[in-house]
Amino acid sequence: MEPRTADAIVLRRRDAGESDRKLTLLTREWGVVDAYARGSRKGGSRLAGVTEPLTLATFQLASGKRFLYVTQAQAITSFPALRGEYEKLAIALALVELAAAILPHEQPAEDSFQVLLEALRYVEVHAKPVAAFVWAEAALLGVAGTAPLFDRCVVCGKKGSGSACSLSPWAGGYICSEHNPGYTDRFAASREVCIGLARIAELEIPPANLKYAGDCAKAIVAFARKLADQDLPAHRQLLAFLKSTSPASQDSNAPSE
Repeated sequence: MEPRTADAIVLRRRDAGESDRKLTLLTREWGVVDAYARGSRKGGSRLAGVTEPLTLATFQLASGKRFLYVTQAQAITSFPALRGEYEKLAIALALVELAAAILPHEQPAEDSFQVLLEALRYVEVHAKPVAAFVWAEAALLGVAGTAPLFDRCVVCGKKGSGSACSLSPWAGGYICSEHNPGYTDRFAASREVCIGLARIAELEIPPANLKYAGDCAKAIVAFARKLADQDLPAHRQLLAFLKSTSPASQDSNAPSE
């Protein structure tokens, strides 16, 4: 098979063998793919720089008997502004972690690629990066086909009311008091959080500001974990950082672990 060339975002890297790295890439043409970068851990390797997570590069991939291999790569950007501020770096690493966990392998992913690329660019420059994070997580859940519903009950369609609401990742969003007992994973969130999440899901770009952004982040991550169905360590680290640096939250009881 002829080598294939595509722009890709490095989502994850793992050491393989004595000097190789196994990369998880997101491309427009083939969605998520895994590829080995031979010798990329050796000093002076021309592939070393482009195998870092949060790198956008043009990759040439060749098919072996069992795996894809990186034969050439040219960096486009490493999103340098993300790496100069811990909060932005933690957010970006959480976003690529989610993309690796929920997006399909070996299927065209034009929308998913564009959402993630725009999200990383927005986080780079956003004055309120947590607002950009919440928007990006909601957008990734949307392109994966599992956008939560926050403004009305997912079971009966009843609009939310009152000062608090119950959210259930298993149900797929807000559940009214009548249907609460059926979902043991439910957690409480303030009405402001539910309104914020419902509105942000409708936006094409991140909002300039988001009220109770930390609580919104905690809530949306619960839905990301449900879809990923696996541990998301970068998300855990991000939530721990936000908890340590943010003022007291409202009344969201979304699981933090």
